[in-house]
Amino acid sequence: MTYRLSLDCTSNGCLILCGDCPTWFAFRSDREAAWRAGRDHELRVHPGSTQATAALHLIKRRCK
Repeated sequence: MTYRLSLDCTSNGCLILCGDCPTWFAFRSDREAAWRAGRDHELRVHPGSTQATAALHLIKRRCK
């Protein structure tokens, strides 16, 4: 599996970057919202990639 997305969180919010798309990024208020933005990017630009989807499933499992 190639990890295309990277997430960096601070007290101000979370920045998610795509290693394959140097101009794409998203800044969101929390980790889950950032991974949702990453998932949307994966679906549009990198079909078949599941890194963000897997991260969202893990977050939702931990919250239960």
